[in-house]
Amino acid sequence: MEKMRFFFADFWQALTLGDDWHRFAAAAVIFLVVLVSGLILHLLLSRSVGSWVKRTETTVDDIILERILKPVIPIFVILGLYMAKNLLFLPPKLNSLADKILMTVLLYLLFSMLIKFFKDLIDYWTQKAVASPKMTPDKADDLVRFAKQVKELVTPILVVIGILTILSNLGFNLQVIWTSLGIGGIAVVVAVKEPLSNFIGRLYIYATGIFDEGHFISFNGWSGTVKKIGYFRTYLELFADMTTISIPNTKFMTGEVQNYYGRRQFIYKWDLDVPYDTEREKVRELVAALKEFLLSRPEVVPTGCWVYLDRLGSYAKVIRVWFKVKLPDWATSLTYGSDILYEIQGIFAAHGVDFAFPTQVVTLNDGRRGKEAGFPAGTQPVASMPTAAGPDPGSRGGESAREPGNGKNGR
Repeated sequence: MEKMRFFFADFWQALTLGDDWHRFAAAAVIFLVVLVSGLILHLLLSRSVGSWVKRTETTVDDIILERILKPVIPIFVILGLYMAKNLLFLPPKLNSLADKILMTVLLYLLFSMLIKFFKDLIDYWTQKAVASPKMTPDKADDLVRFAKQVKELVTPILVVIGILTILSNLGFNLQVIWTSLGIGGIAVVVAVKEPLSNFIGRLYIYATGIFDEGHFISFNGWSGTVKKIGYFRTYLELFADMTTISIPNTKFMTGEVQNYYGRRQFIYKWDLDVPYDTEREKVRELVAALKEFLLSRPEVVPTGCWVYLDRLGSYAKVIRVWFKVKLPDWATSLTYGSDILYEIQGIFAAHGVDFAFPTQVVTLNDGRRGKEAGFPAGTQPVASMPTAAGPDPGSRGGESAREPGNGKNGR
């Protein structure tokens, strides 16, 4: 039994790195006391201070309290471990390593709290500004986009500062590290050149606001919806076949981007063909009716509406319909034109006017009768004949300035 007692005593001494059990127990008690103190402080802050900030009109104090409460218990755990460690006789190297680890975790918690607090404040001020009755939809979209860009630009800077602070705390001499790279640093720069340029391209996209996630754009022959702006590539869902392609961010720094997002004004232009046998007054009445119909619609811009007899074409009188409208978004414009064309067909029918069919003159060679009839030898006029089918109303020469081109896969 005596040998067994000495064996466990030696084992306990080795387990506690030379400290006796009294000192080890005291360290454990100190840790528990500090941890319980952290729990009590967290409870007091969440109840007493929490109930007080809820009664205030501002939301900033709620954000501050929420960000303080989350790291309270982990910080007290670190503090308890540090105080308990100081009661033990640890080897110098192990003691220094423990200090560095605890300080690294503490710095990580503090920088995480700072970054989240910064993002929460940006979101709060953005929501407050957007909720203002003086804020227009266009300005609200611009403000939300600007707030997102600020977060995207500032967050990496805070992360880099945090990483450098942690490395410095761990004992790394940053100046020596950069100097020691030397020639090898050139190889590193070459290796990360493309990813770095793409990351800078991402910052460029957010800084300039040329497009954002959810926008419909056309770029380098591709047309589609921006699904995600990654750190190195932007993912575009094509309008032609709904497939997704990835484009390096650096290409957007030099390429031309056509953005359809936020567009609320659209132009429609059609040429409507009327048969030549339609009386002049009937054409005049039809033009007046078409213009009256368009101007009666609230979305049509009165100063941007033109309906007139444009020309006498090769086989028909051409009425040009050209007007500008204000619509909620680009998606609404896709079907708006077809609805107007249905109404235009009704107006033609109400005035008893048909759409013209294309005609052509066909001549036949006949050397015997052409000269006798007074025509040049080998020719004889034949009555013009309508073709088998004519164009849909407004299809000939009728284009809309609203539709983007298809993607390459759709061509």
